[in-house]
Amino acid sequence: MQRQYKAEGKLFPRAHLSLIGFNNSGYRKYGGIGFCFNSPFIEFHVEESKKMEINLYFLSQKIFYLNEALIDTLSRICENKGLDTKYCFSFFLDCPLHSGFGTGTNISLACIESVYKINRFEYLPEDLIILSNRGRTSGIGIHTYFKGGFIMDIGVKNLDSVFLPSNT
Repeated sequence: MQRQYKAEGKLFPRAHLSLIGFNNSGYRKYGGIGFCFNSPFIEFHVEESKKMEINLYFLSQKIFYLNEALIDTLSRICENKGLDTKYCFSFFLDCPLHSGFGTGTNISLACIESVYKINRFEYLPEDLIILSNRGRTSGIGIHTYFKGGFIMDIGVKNLDSVFLPSNT
């Protein structure tokens, strides 16, 4: 008998080719270009658990992954929504972490979106972006997560601000 997961799906890696104007010397700053591709992809599933946890498997081997900020965010969402449920998120990677494929962004957004979908909570992509704390410099990763394809992020006007995220 096949296991019944609360949620499952595929995530697609992305390539972020450049950041434009990562300084105060031009008219615009941040932004860039990027695209996602079909392979390798990340399979994931979510099931109820005794504790909130995220497990990563790279080429079938479990790897250590502790993202306390994401686990805290997931726990806070459940608490704020009145949920007693905890989840185990399992991701099966064919591409390594911290190699420029947007794996961290994909994992963060997929975990948060899964909690919302499983519990049938209404949401907008912007809600997940704020909760995930992703897309602060460039919108490439967050937009390829939601839309796929080729993305051109023109950044923001350079108003001599110290830090203004591109996704605003």
